Amino acid sequence: MAQRCVFCNDSVDFGTSCVCGVDIMMKTCPNCKGTNIAEIMYGYPSSEFLDELKKDENKGKYQLGGCCISNDDPAFSCNDCGFLFGNREDEESE
Repeated sequence: MAQRCVFCNDSVDFGTSCVCGVDIMMKTCPNCKGTNIAEIMYGYPSSEFLDELKKDENKGKYQLGGCCISNDDPAFSCNDCGFLFGNREDEESE
C-alpha cells in the first residue's frame, strides 16, 4: 500500500524508506511522544489485506478502523499509549 512521504511528499509503500531516505513510519504521538505508530485503515478489508496483516513484518503497522467512515476519523493510533490522532481526510488529500 502506498502513501505520501511525510517530508518530500513522494509516493512510498507504507513501512518502507522513501528515496529521500526518510522512514515514513516516523510519525510521533502527540500524547506520549512515542514513535510506535499504526496507520488506521478504513473500509471492508480484502482477504489479501488480512493475510498481509498477519505477517510478522506488518505487526503494529496497521489498525482496522471499521467500515463506518466519517469526516473526522483519526489516521493514526499510538501502539504505546492508544492515543488516536491525525485526520484520515487530511492524510488522503496529501
